[in-house]
Amino acid sequence: MTDFEIALNNTFTLLKPQGIFRFIVPDIKEIAIDYVNSSSPDASVFFMKETLLGSINSRRGIKGLIYSWLGNSDHLWMWDYPALELYLKRAGFQEIRRGYFHDSEDQRFTEVEEKARFVKSVCVQCRK
Repeated sequence: MTDFEIALNNTFTLLKPQGIFRFIVPDIKEIAIDYVNSSSPDASVFFMKETLLGSINSRRGIKGLIYSWLGNSDHLWMWDYPALELYLKRAGFQEIRRGYFHDSEDQRFTEVEEKARFVKSVCVQCRK
């Protein structure tokens, strides 16, 4: 079982019946389309920066070691909507749909959502 599957199973277990799970991640499909359609000589550099899949420099020294050990901001994997939907179904989630900025019936999500995060990203909302 992957870390992602474990996280989904844990989330499913923690939610109350009919509880909402909503999240947003970078959309690999949109980012890949931009990369393929780009004529820029540094398109691959932009792709790597956009996806956070690699590092152009290694972190050095004790501070770098601690950061790489405790930090968790880099993406380990990239997703698109069809793959997310598949894994959410496998974990038992229902009413799986794409989410859009401020479209959740639970207004608490509108308090934390930022419109800029929805660019080249896929938001998903589902229920237990």
